[in-house]
Amino acid sequence: LSRLHTPNTWVQGLSVARLQVRRSTSATGPDTPSSTLAPAQRIAGLMAQDPSFAQNLVQNFTVEERQRLLRLLSPPTPETSSEGAPPKGAGEGPATATDTDATDNLGIDQTLTFYQAKWLFLRSFIPFIAFGVTSNAILVLTGDAIDNTLGVAFGLSTLCAAGLANAVSDTVGMLSTAPLERMTALMGLPEVRITPAQKTAAQWATSAGQILGMILGCLLGLLTLLLIEERPRAVDAIGDALTPKQKLEMSRAMKKGSFQEGEKLLVYGEPGDWLHIIVSGEVAVITRDKNGAPTKVCEMGPGEVVGELEILHDHPCVADVVAMTSVRTQKIHRDTVKACMGPAMDVFKETADTAGHYDWYRNRASTIAAPK
Repeated sequence: LSRLHTPNTWVQGLSVARLQVRRSTSATGPDTPSSTLAPAQRIAGLMAQDPSFAQNLVQNFTVEERQRLLRLLSPPTPETSSEGAPPKGAGEGPATATDTDATDNLGIDQTLTFYQAKWLFLRSFIPFIAFGVTSNAILVLTGDAIDNTLGVAFGLSTLCAAGLANAVSDTVGMLSTAPLERMTALMGLPEVRITPAQKTAAQWATSAGQILGMILGCLLGLLTLLLIEERPRAVDAIGDALTPKQKLEMSRAMKKGSFQEGEKLLVYGEPGDWLHIIVSGEVAVITRDKNGAPTKVCEMGPGEVVGELEILHDHPCVADVVAMTSVRTQKIHRDTVKACMGPAMDVFKETADTAGHYDWYRNRASTIAAPK
């Protein structure tokens, strides 16, 4: 028993049962102490009620423990003592081919029990849900932010913005691995012991948990799309209308604009010499009613354009455009717009004629005062 090196009382009980049987068949052996009879009878009773008891018990042992148990339960030989203890050195050292074959004879197969499969699956499934949610949520939110800032400033495509966001998402995912593992450990999910023969089946259970957890997590992460307000952006229509050469000329002519909260990008009644593409922040468009009182007609944000109406129709500014937050823009002078952005003028005209947030402008003859 001392060579088995396991605290499992059931194994000790099985060993005692073997010794009890051996001693009961020996005419010269000493009587079995009553202290060992009770556990032996309990083990024998369990095995009589459930023939698979011993096999289920052994499946939870390591290979080394099985080899030692097998030697303890094997028939006595001249090399063993009268008490059935293995000779010095038995059960020690690396496993041999004979040991492996003998271990297989204990009835161990390659399939996982339901308990093992369930917990192997869940230990992978749960953390990968969190990983998928985190990864996809960061991808969506970062991609939208990059599209509305760098995409606007440098004319990057939506796919390019998505690629950059994916790099950010992957980086955060790698950094979150250790915290997610600690979170799983805090949940108290049980450790699962497997045999070498069950290794392949265990890998399948673990992989299934990872794949399904990642898929579910990514789907849940897409819910962040509900946080993003989708509306057509003028800058996208302009980019589609211009040729690569015109885009290059436009980017070279752009200048940076920066406005603090309360500052005006355009001033009512003054000449509108600049076209502003909003990179970040929000602006309010405030015109005048028939009595000359300020009237807020709409708000605009990243990817949208202000100042195009004045360039398109050659009139002074028909509204104040006021920064509601810190605002950054890319601005182009009216001369450059007319010289190298010809197709964009058609986009401006279509927007002014159809966009809902320009209803006030289309009805300006009856609703607003003309600038002086």
